[in-house]
Amino acid sequence: MAALASESGNLSASIAELPATLRAANSAFASLNAAFPSTRAFAIEILPGVRETPATIAAAFPWIDQARPLMSPAELQGLAADLKPLSKNLGEFTASSTKLLPLTDKASKCARDVLLPTGDVPILDEFQTGSENYKDFFYAMVGLAAEGQNFDGNGPYVRFQTGGGSNTVSLGEGNLGSQPQYGALPTAPLGNRPAYTGRKPPFNTSQPCFKQQLPDLNGPAAALAAPLQNPNAPATAALTQLRSKLQPFASDDEGGP
Repeated sequence: MAALASESGNLSASIAELPATLRAANSAFASLNAAFPSTRAFAIEILPGVRETPATIAAAFPWIDQARPLMSPAELQGLAADLKPLSKNLGEFTASSTKLLPLTDKASKCARDVLLPTGDVPILDEFQTGSENYKDFFYAMVGLAAEGQNFDGNGPYVRFQTGGGSNTVSLGEGNLGSQPQYGALPTAPLGNRPAYTGRKPPFNTSQPCFKQQLPDLNGPAAALAAPLQNPNAPATAALTQLRSKLQPFASDDEGGP
């Protein structure tokens, strides 16, 4: 009794807290009682898995025995070390591709929206075939290959072509001040197509290629212009000198064949 009397203050405080404690305990017991059915059902459902646990563990031991050497430095650890530089380079490539791919996208759009549609346009001139101009280009390549071949169905042969004509043509002086080249045609030149304006076509860098307007291949710039050189013009000094050099090979009077 003396001990209780000495702790009377604490005892009074404990008794004062007892009603709230009982209320909390009743709420906890009610929640626990509500959880028992589902807990009981879970315990029943898990029993087959618990019974299989020993066999699963026993079966895992051989796998662990195989996995342990597989993870050794001689196997996957060594492979991971070998792949480490590749992973670094791959990461750098991936970071750089964020700059490359937008440029590739623009180039692809340029081909899709400008280059390919332009190549599909037929050229309407005196040599028109009705085909797309990119096909005409390859037709010309086939023709040049046929003209330049040195064999036919009878076998190899040497092509002798004297050529020439009464119409003298020249492309003018070459690059770096080289002498002009001359040729002779059997007929007068038809002209130049497209007409040369004396300056390069505009090169617009203010907007992407795929946003620019398609060129008008049959527009005013594609009109037939007069030849660069009049085939009936008098011979220049350079042409006269060239003819004098060729004269011994073309005249019987000078000892030629």
